[in-house]
Amino acid sequence: MPKILRTVEFCEDVKTMTRNGHSKRDTAKKLAKKYLGPNGKISPKTVRIALEEGPLAPKEPKL
Repeated sequence: MPKILRTVEFCEDVKTMTRNGHSKRDTAKKLAKKYLGPNGKISPKTVRIALEEGPLAPKEPKL
């Protein structure tokens, strides 16, 4: 994942958008504009990595 995007804020934004029902492709397009400008590109793979990273990983359901 690019160093520019390796931030807590980016991971939080990705997880929030995913929880709201956006696809990885839509999330990548919207966050590329926010973090990299109008010509920036983020791959869906970067979004997948951000979802798996950090303390905000999906929690296990309580039984």
